[in-house]
Amino acid sequence: MIGRSGHAARLIGLVRRHPAAELACAYHPKAATGAPAPLTNDFREVLAADAVIVASPTPTHAAYLRRLAHYRGLVLVEKPAASTAKDVAEIRKWSRERKSRVRINYNLAHSRLLKHLSAVAASPALGRPVYLDVHISYGPAFKPEYAGNWRTDRSKSLGALESIGVHFINLAARLFGAPKDAHASIHSAARRSNSLVDTGLASFQTTSGVYVNLFFSHAAPFYFRMHLLGTNGYWEYDGRTARLHSPRTTYHRDGSFAPPPLVKKTALNHHEASLESLRRAVDDFLRTAKNGGRFDVGEFDLGLAAMDPLLGIRR
Repeated sequence: MIGRSGHAARLIGLVRRHPAAELACAYHPKAATGAPAPLTNDFREVLAADAVIVASPTPTHAAYLRRLAHYRGLVLVEKPAASTAKDVAEIRKWSRERKSRVRINYNLAHSRLLKHLSAVAASPALGRPVYLDVHISYGPAFKPEYAGNWRTDRSKSLGALESIGVHFINLAARLFGAPKDAHASIHSAARRSNSLVDTGLASFQTTSGVYVNLFFSHAAPFYFRMHLLGTNGYWEYDGRTARLHSPRTTYHRDGSFAPPPLVKKTALNHHEASLESLRRAVDDFLRTAKNGGRFDVGEFDLGLAAMDPLLGIRR
């Protein structure tokens, strides 16, 4: 494990509880006490392991991937694999063999939400998918400790759009194809400091023609809404219950169009599904490593493309 705290500590716990794995070490350049794992600052111990998980702060991912260039085991790198245009371009040029040894960990890739949305998108009740909208917000930007986190520093991170938004960019790409024609921006809605990033907006079109709009903020009340509009119906989701409405040909008595009725209601707790998806992601990675397997190169390229809509943002 490269990393020792925060999300890395959560992954350490999953590895230590996994029946097919043993935690060799947790690497940190400054090996301090307090991590729930054997801690080291000797990178040779990382290279001696059968598999590596990169869960350090995002700005360090590309540098660690360079240090693992000749490593022959499998690597799971937390999303995104890189956060600058230069690093993304460098990784994109990797050989297929090297890409097959690395997986970018997008949590929704193993979630019930992706499985559910895949079925909805293929449903005649929805018709051809046209537009996906995601709005997620909650309010940590007003807490004193918000200013001390690298994820909120404009010079190191794109804020909520990078930490949360890329999961949903990747979700949209898996459903509808890679993003193109993107526009994105970030700013400080809490107005505590121009150097603090708490809000972001991104919009793009996928290669299959679906329009996507994403809004993420750490400076507003908790609000979770997803909408998928199709040519015959629409799907809506509040993080707890998903509802599908259809058909388009629903009319008032005077012949004018009316809102289509609810045709399917599905209980789907997003928080529980996310935790379950993370466990599945770690399990799949460890079992693939144990069995000497490789990863799909197309999946890798799609995972790398999730950062494309954000690379033009001025920090």
